[in-house]
Amino acid sequence: MLPILLALLVAAPAAPSSPASLAVRGPIDSLPAALRRIETSSPSARDRAEAAEWLGRYHYARGEYREALDAFATAAARMSPQRKGEALYWSGLSWLGLRNPVSARAALEVVATSASPRRDAARLGIAQAWDMAGRPDRARDALEPLVTRGVQGAGDVGASALELYATLSQRLGHPRDADRARARLTAQYPQSMESAVVAAVAAMPDAPAREAGPVGLEAGAFSSNSRARALAQRAVRAGFEGARVVQHGTGGSARYAVLLGSYPDEREAREAQARAQRELGITARIGNPK
Repeated sequence: MLPILLALLVAAPAAPSSPASLAVRGPIDSLPAALRRIETSSPSARDRAEAAEWLGRYHYARGEYREALDAFATAAARMSPQRKGEALYWSGLSWLGLRNPVSARAALEVVATSASPRRDAARLGIAQAWDMAGRPDRARDALEPLVTRGVQGAGDVGASALELYATLSQRLGHPRDADRARARLTAQYPQSMESAVVAAVAAMPDAPAREAGPVGLEAGAFSSNSRARALAQRAVRAGFEGARVVQHGTGGSARYAVLLGSYPDEREAREAQARAQRELGITARIGNPK
């Protein structure tokens, strides 16, 4: 595979004595242009394909999913059949980022039925796509093979599969299956982020009794409205579609938080709380919706 270091070296600023260096801010800023130069001018077809793939990964990491899809499509068209699955896998993840579960499944199902080393990760992505489409039953079915036989050589995939299976099982009324999946998660992947989230949720004190009705989930307490807006935008991209900024207090004592959403009951709010910890790295508070 084309080393990312090669592109970084190509993208590095020129020596200070060169006027060209004035137009270059640094290696990371110049990385896309460097990869495009390799993609369009390298004499090696393999290098051109891999440069397109790395360009796609660059855009994906920045949340630029449309640009990532274009790059992965270019990479897939140039790759050998043995490596095409890699570009298709990343295309599927990009479609998930765009909240398009149908297109995500179409790409990931090809990878899941191939000999690609990404096939188990693709099955996890298919389950996430079904869940995104509002079909938790199909999502749970998609995870069954991974949960039953385990995942070979991919701890992050195994941990994510067990955590999602537990969440879906709880939601669908299979608490024993959920408990077994969580027990396996903490036993097999004790150092994983998913295991830490499960432990943190289990350690939370039971919420005081409250009247039935909607439950809000709120995160952050910023003095800056712009920082709260940035978190709200991250939350929307992560799937908390109703996330919005709320203000507490006025004047110099004003504080800004992000209401991630309103949920019909405590159980669904707890699930969303765990998802916020997992996907956003934040601890959200449960309370009354604003």
